[in-house]
Amino acid sequence: MGQDKKVIDGRLRFILARGGGEAFVAEDVPGDQVHRPLTDALSLRK
Repeated sequence: MGQDKKVIDGRLRFILARGGGEAFVAEDVPGDQVHRPLTDALSLRK
């Protein structure tokens, strides 16, 4: 994810959906809030 085209100045941007097709950019998502759910989801696949 850190090498994605949405990384600018070392900060990952997320394009998120809100409601019925409305999208917005979030740049202030803490890394642990991204890492933890992904790690949890992967651990369920074992």
